[in-house]
Amino acid sequence: VALFQKGASDLSASTSFPIGAVVAARVGVVMASLLKEMFPELFVETGVVAAEQVFHRKLTEYEMNIEQQKLWREDLRDLVELTVGRMDIYHLVGAMLLEFCVSFYCENPISDMPPWVLTYFLLTHLFAAGYLIFSVWLSMHASVASHSIGEPTAAPTASAATASPEAPAPSRVAELRAAPDKVIVT
Repeated sequence: VALFQKGASDLSASTSFPIGAVVAARVGVVMASLLKEMFPELFVETGVVAAEQVFHRKLTEYEMNIEQQKLWREDLRDLVELTVGRMDIYHLVGAMLLEFCVSFYCENPISDMPPWVLTYFLLTHLFAAGYLIFSVWLSMHASVASHSIGEPTAAPTASAATASPEAPAPSRVAELRAAPDKVIVT
């Protein structure tokens, strides 16, 4: 047991830091602070680099917001094209079926059928014609409405869509690009 205790004490003595290393670290800190006070122009570079990095990050964020707005507009344009195409097909099919129903009333002699079959036939075709008129009207309305949404004047501008407290104003971007070396605090 005594042999174990002696080995443990030797181990703890060898792992402690020498006093010289602690003193050298403190002297290094004091020297760095003295250099910073004596030659501040050597350490201004760090502030300029940090300001430039912040500027480039904000500028990149603003440009990415503009690109995201372009993608949203492209998605909206694609949706409008899909809606218009689908509604044009519905309009065409509905108009053709409506013409088919109307031709039964105008051109087909159906007088040789029993009256009760003729009554059901004419009633179902009348309801079908009403449904198809309503269908053609709604498909035309949807096509016109999607055209009006997809016009370029109806979409918001990129500066209005990306306006946020962090993003620089568009007028400030030109100012910031003109003087990247200056630190502008807002």
